[in-house]
Amino acid sequence: MARVMVYAHGDLDGVASASVYLYLLRKSQEDSDVSVNFAEPSTLGKSLRSTLPSEISGGRIAIMDIGLNRRVKGEVLEILRRVAGKAKVEWFDHHLWGEEEISEIKGAGVELYLEKDTCGAGVVARHAFGGLSQDDGLWLLVNAVCSSDLWKWEEPMAPLYYRAFGKRESKMKREMLQLFSEGVIWSDRLTEAVEEYIDLELKGYDSGLRRSKVYRFGDLTASVLVKPEGPPNSSLLAHFLMSRLSTDITAVIKADGSISLRSRGYNVNPLARCLGGGGHPLASGALLKLPFYLKILRPLLPPVHRMLLERFAVSEMAKCLDKEASKAAVH
Repeated sequence: MARVMVYAHGDLDGVASASVYLYLLRKSQEDSDVSVNFAEPSTLGKSLRSTLPSEISGGRIAIMDIGLNRRVKGEVLEILRRVAGKAKVEWFDHHLWGEEEISEIKGAGVELYLEKDTCGAGVVARHAFGGLSQDDGLWLLVNAVCSSDLWKWEEPMAPLYYRAFGKRESKMKREMLQLFSEGVIWSDRLTEAVEEYIDLELKGYDSGLRRSKVYRFGDLTASVLVKPEGPPNSSLLAHFLMSRLSTDITAVIKADGSISLRSRGYNVNPLARCLGGGGHPLASGALLKLPFYLKILRPLLPPVHRMLLERFAVSEMAKCLDKEASKAAVH
């Protein structure tokens, strides 16, 4: 029995990507022992190192909806080079990659499927095990997830999947994975989750608007919020604040240092890459490297932690934006 190790981003698109992969794997009738691991771009190396079995010969390693983070690139490449000769290694993604990164990954023996016109689930649906057939009902899920992930919202089911996942994110990952990988696209549990989410979402918008601040970086205005726990999702909240406060970009920061960057037209991807992350021109993110004192203050003095975290994040953003301005001035 072949080992199949799946590494997917922990958001809705990542869960859908893994679900489609497992669905196609089952239809291929390969006799497999499957393990699904959720990771962030910044933790992919750690996840690979801690979960890959010592014996993977003849198996598969599939990475999906995860960009190659520059901070862990060396570690990831080293691991993949070591296993590529023993197992089939596939990488499905839709984020922005540099030509050097593409060359390095392919040079490590990885089959890279990189397409920018769809979401991660869309890339998997097109290429894994020959892809989904055109009449497969799971395309409804894929199209709806892509509609939300790419912030188009033209599919009627997109807001429902987005909110169902957002209400109980930690629990919903495995529940949705189980459901979708069996070819089921909706359930009563998801309806219940949507109803609960909407009630909390409305309260979260009001709280976020009251807590947010507007900063100016040269000609660029940014609304910044250290987000309390609970709905709405960071992306929904970021676009709400950007609209209500009429800023160019929004930065929504969580207590662990993860930062979601959203924009009306300004390309936030270079800013995210400078902060150690990446993503898309109008929607990117990163995980800030927090100083030790912030990690200590988080459980001890939450209000002080939120205030100092905001100051730290704004300072890091200012440094990166100054670097970008300096580069632009040179050219």
